[in-house]
Amino acid sequence: MTYSNLWKPAHFDLCKPAHRDLCEPPQSDLCKPAHRDLCEPPQSDLCKPTHRDSCEPPQSDLRSGHSDSCMPTQSDLCKPAHSDSCMPTQAPAHSDLCKRIIPCLDVANGRTVKGVRFANLRDIGDPAVLAAEYERQGADELMFLDITATKDNRSTMTQVVTRVAEQLSIPFSVGGGVSSLEDARRLLECGADKVTVNSAAVRNPKLIAEIAERYGSQSCVLSIDARRQKDSGEFEVLIAGGSIATGRDALSWARAGVRLGAGEILLTSWDKDGTLSGFDVEMVSLFSRALPVPVVASGGARGPQCFIDVFQSAGADAALAATIFHDGVWTISALKQQVQQAGVNVRPC
Repeated sequence: MTYSNLWKPAHFDLCKPAHRDLCEPPQSDLCKPAHRDLCEPPQSDLCKPTHRDSCEPPQSDLRSGHSDSCMPTQSDLCKPAHSDSCMPTQAPAHSDLCKRIIPCLDVANGRTVKGVRFANLRDIGDPAVLAAEYERQGADELMFLDITATKDNRSTMTQVVTRVAEQLSIPFSVGGGVSSLEDARRLLECGADKVTVNSAAVRNPKLIAEIAERYGSQSCVLSIDARRQKDSGEFEVLIAGGSIATGRDALSWARAGVRLGAGEILLTSWDKDGTLSGFDVEMVSLFSRALPVPVVASGGARGPQCFIDVFQSAGADAALAATIFHDGVWTISALKQQVQQAGVNVRPC
């Protein structure tokens, strides 16, 4: 698999990227920019037909340096000196790039729901309505997870995805029930910017490579639900909404996923999910420092200090939350203000 193949744009080659002679490395190694960590207003990198009047070239996340915003130029993007390789070195754990705050919609039967450790689900509301509200509050991205698709042995609900995508101009990630390249294609055509794979990728790791080769690493997110092992302190991969223990080491699986082409890791602590007890800073730090791609922390968000800790101490590139936003404990704009006052770079609302 060549690096140029990893950057093949989505939507059937309608969007021809510019500057192909610059030997662009895959997204996963570009100092963890993760699509919009470079302090510009969040915009989709894929030319979504439903949200664009024309199909402009994405130019990958290098953005080619033709901007006065606080984006680094191409020469700044960790290009190794005295090397014939286009592979940049691993990014430092603590980056000055903007951190993302991402609300998550766990969806079941077309409705947003939320529980604790993936159980005891309660109804939250219409996902399209919530998506519009979270963008208004200043969300950097939206995560949509069809949490019953794998258990029900079905694909993600595309009609609901389309309704949500129509409300958004910020990046939109969708997962749950993605088990084939065709599933990924359908979701991208419905308006998703990224597809998130989890259980199906554990069973068939080649799925990651297929998506990355066809649509680019920037479009492929590997979601890992990890549970801490009491005896060893290591982390085990869970699948099927946390209902099946695989016996597989989570960090080893993350490394394998990155080698296959995953451009980002969504790391959810099963132990922390829905508990409002704070992110698992130790786990996030372990993954963030070991991997050359962005790590999104998930599970346990309670308030601003949790986000500050996971950004400053654990080196997370983004942090995801659901309960505190769904229940109105914090608005995204108020949380961002507190995080920014602590010295964390976030985009203003």
